[in-house]
Amino acid sequence: MRRTLALLAVPVAIALNGCGDTCSTKAADVTDFTGSTCTVPAGQPVTFKVRGACQQCTDSSPGCDASLNGTIVELNAIYHECSADAGCSGTSCGYPTFSCTASSLPAGTYDVMAKTETGTAQGTVNVVPASGSATCTL
Repeated sequence: MRRTLALLAVPVAIALNGCGDTCSTKAADVTDFTGSTCTVPAGQPVTFKVRGACQQCTDSSPGCDASLNGTIVELNAIYHECSADAGCSGTSCGYPTFSCTASSLPAGTYDVMAKTETGTAQGTVNVVPASGSATCTL
């Protein structure tokens, strides 16, 4: 009986330890939104929604952050690339939507920039002292 319990303990310990998959992040391209403009209220976090470009089959869990650099809001879209998917091949054009949230912005006009497959997309966000939606779809 003790021997049987000891033999069962090893697979249980391995199962609880996980499959050993490792993931890293990599920059993701977004579709070009150059020329797009939106207006959002001042004083609250702003969510920018941008469409991703075609991704590799190893790309999962899209994420994004937004950072303010002077009067430029930089959107940094990322994917997680996991070793468990390393055997797949091809691309997918499901065009995921990235939601990039910036802390509250003071009233003013800001350029919004993100990396695309061919360069940089640049749009504009007008932040006004009013109420309304704090989502900017570019």
